[in-house]
Amino acid sequence: MKQRNFGILIAVVAASSLAARGSADQTPKTLRKLSDGTVVVAGSAGSDAYFSQRFDTTGKRLKTLSLLSLHLPVAAQYLAIAGDGGTVVLSSTATGGLWVNKYGPSGRQAWLSAATYRGAGGGADVPVSVVIDTAGDVVVLARTRTAADRANYATWKIDGTTGTTRWGPRFYDGSSSGDSIPVAMTLDPADNVIVTGYLFNGTDEDGVTLMYDGATGDRIGATMVLAVPGHNDRSLAIVAGSDSLTVASTTSGDGQVALVTARYDRTTGAPIWSTRTFAPVGDHLVPTAAVLDAAGNLFVTGWDMDFATGFAYETMKFDGVSGSLVWGPVRTGTNGFPVAITVVAGNPIVTGYTTNAAGNSDISTYGFDGGTGARQWVSTFNGAANGDDVPVALAADGLGEFWMTGRSDTRSGIQAVTMRRDALTGL
Repeated sequence: MKQRNFGILIAVVAASSLAARGSADQTPKTLRKLSDGTVVVAGSAGSDAYFSQRFDTTGKRLKTLSLLSLHLPVAAQYLAIAGDGGTVVLSSTATGGLWVNKYGPSGRQAWLSAATYRGAGGGADVPVSVVIDTAGDVVVLARTRTAADRANYATWKIDGTTGTTRWGPRFYDGSSSGDSIPVAMTLDPADNVIVTGYLFNGTDEDGVTLMYDGATGDRIGATMVLAVPGHNDRSLAIVAGSDSLTVASTTSGDGQVALVTARYDRTTGAPIWSTRTFAPVGDHLVPTAAVLDAAGNLFVTGWDMDFATGFAYETMKFDGVSGSLVWGPVRTGTNGFPVAITVVAGNPIVTGYTTNAAGNSDISTYGFDGGTGARQWVSTFNGAANGDDVPVALAADGLGEFWMTGRSDTRSGIQAVTMRRDALTGL
């Protein structure tokens, strides 16, 4: 196994670029490779601004935008990047509602959504996720309060050009006994919307996944429920393929927290297979991210906890047809947490953060052989100030390389770092 250091820092946003606007801290939230090969990174900047950067295929920074917004009374919490390089920002308001703003590639505000929503229960509404479909329309997932003061899923679509509501909000209040908590959202290849989370059924928790027609917002298929008797079950990550969707969840009981991976038919919601996997070390195995390869096999990364050795990454592969465990869990990144996973040429790459000798976080990224699970290389990034460095997003570029963005604590504040690396070596 090779260990490498990320020797070249492609870009760090200059702290002075936002200082005049009241904040020197930039926290990236997402990145996207566009059809022209350029890559855009976007994130929040303090409590009232956002930034975006655009890079060419060599890693040269083409543009940096750092803008105030009159409609961000709190930090931009979730962002999505449009196909033209513009940015959609989802955030809470000071009064507990939600704002959805769209900015064009130049940074000019395109719209403030007329679909800004305030839950019937009057409590604070919590943004969960925002995604952009292939037509450029915006889908929002939030946790709102019902009139009975229960949390529920709220999902709606906004026209990407005008900011008007196309459908929704569609609510899911799954139990009269307690809250329904949305956790994650994705789109399938047909732009249908899939949301997942969990509810309290009066005794324990059940994982719940729903599908909505992307054009109409109508429900598709059956509600997909993970309900192990006497256990608390939470669905935490989801990926969609051409004919199925796969949910990664936890089931907690009998003194252990196990991983459950379950695949369902994308049209009917009918179960195809389900696999339970236990931590090889300790008694927790909690997923943080999942991805499919071109053959539909599933890669999952997550963390385990052992009181003797601490937290660590665990990465594994499941057969797409049977759901059986192909390899793993492979334990890496001791004293660390995995954040994101991608696949390049069938080989998974996992990034997260680990604790260094000084007690601060370094970005630690691992490359695996997709067939065997053998670790191929390890790359670390420790910023010049030896502060906390944490990744937030990872993406393959289709050219045998991958992009990663994250935050780095420096002497002058929190700055964004973005890197492009070879998938075979981590260099």
